[in-house]
Amino acid sequence: MGLPDWDLPELYMLVAALFAVDAVLPEIVPEAVLAGLTWLLIITSLFFYALVQYFTVAVMHKRAPVLPFSRWFWNMLWLVRPLQLLYRFATAVVRVTPDVVIIGEVRCGTTTTAEVLATLPGCRRPFSMWRVPFADRKETFYLVGHHLGLVHPLFYRAFFPTVFEKALARAAGRPFFTFDACAQYAAAPWAAAHLARINPAAKIVHCIREPVSQNISWWTFHRANDSSLAGLGLADGFVAGREQPESLAVAFRESASDATEALYARAERELSGPRWFLPLWAVTWPRGQGYALTQCGRYALNAKRYIDKFGRNSVFFVEVAQLQTAEGVSDLAAFVRSAPPKPSEDGPIHLNANGSDAGSPADGALRKEMKAYYEPHNAEFAKIVGRPLNW
Repeated sequence: MGLPDWDLPELYMLVAALFAVDAVLPEIVPEAVLAGLTWLLIITSLFFYALVQYFTVAVMHKRAPVLPFSRWFWNMLWLVRPLQLLYRFATAVVRVTPDVVIIGEVRCGTTTTAEVLATLPGCRRPFSMWRVPFADRKETFYLVGHHLGLVHPLFYRAFFPTVFEKALARAAGRPFFTFDACAQYAAAPWAAAHLARINPAAKIVHCIREPVSQNISWWTFHRANDSSLAGLGLADGFVAGREQPESLAVAFRESASDATEALYARAERELSGPRWFLPLWAVTWPRGQGYALTQCGRYALNAKRYIDKFGRNSVFFVEVAQLQTAEGVSDLAAFVRSAPPKPSEDGPIHLNANGSDAGSPADGALRKEMKAYYEPHNAEFAKIVGRPLNW
C-alpha cells in the first residue's frame, strides 16, 4: 500500500487544525512544530504559485497572470503536487533513472502501453506532478519543461524510486524496473540527447499509428483540453508570438512551414547539449503544441534521433493493436527483459482510446493533402521498422 496522496491542500488543513488546537489548548503543540510547518507551508505555496504561473505562460502560452485565489488558481491547487515534488527534488540524489522510456507519439497509445508495462513483474510506476488521469503515475513531462523549465539530469531522478528500494528488491531476488511514459518526448528534438546522457542503456518504446489519424486525434484532443482548462478558469489571450491555430488546416500547413522547421532545427542545435533549463520559446515544443502536427507525424525523423543515441536494438516500435494480443504483450515484455504478466480476466488493456477519426475536422481535400504529405515519410519509416506498415 502506498503513502497517502497528501499535498498542499492537506498541508493547509493540517496547519489550520494545529493552530486551532494551539489556540484552545496552549502548549499541546510545540512551537517548533508550528513554526516549521508554517515555513513549509509558505515555501510550498510560493513554489506552487511559481509552477502555476509558469505552466500558464510557458506551457499554455496565456498572457494573463495568475491571481492568487482566482478560480484557476483554486482549481490548480487540487491538480498539482508541489509538496511531494519539493521532497523528491531534495532526495533526487538517492533515486534511480528509468530503465524504460515510452516516448510517444502523442495519441498513439502511450497510456495503454504504460498500463501494459505496469502489469509486468517488478515494474514501478513514475511519480507525476499532475493529479490528472491521463498523466498520473505515468508521465513526468520533465524533459519538455513542465517544472519551471528544469531539465538537469540530476532532478529527473526525482520522479522514480529510491536506490534503496531497488537494492532491497534485488537482494530479495525480485525483479525491478521503472519507466517514464511521456508522449511528447518523441517530437521534442532535444529529448533523445538528454535521455542518452541520463541512462544510455535505457530501452526506448516508440508508439505509432497512421499519421493522418494521429494528427487529427491530437488536434481534437488538444482543442478539447483547451476547452476543459478554460472551464477551470484559464484566461483567454495568448502571449505575443505564441498564438495557436484556429483550424486543423492551418495547424497542419503551418507545422510544415519553413518558420516552424527553422524553430525545430534551432531547438535541436541549441538545446541538445547539457543545460539546466529550457528557454521559454521551446516549451513544451517550439511554437506551441498546436503547431506540432507534422513534427509528430514524421516518425522516421523522430525515431532516427533515438536510434542514433541508443542503437536500433534498443528501440521498440509498437501499435496499440499489437498490445491487444498475448503475443504482442510478450514481445514488449521480452524487449524490456521482463517475464510476461499473468493472464487477466478483464481482457486486453486499452485506455484513453484514440478511437477513429470519423466525423473529424478534416474534410476530404485536407485528408488527401495530409496523406500525400506523409507518403514518403511513411515509406522511409517502414524501412526503419523493417516491416510493411499498411498505412
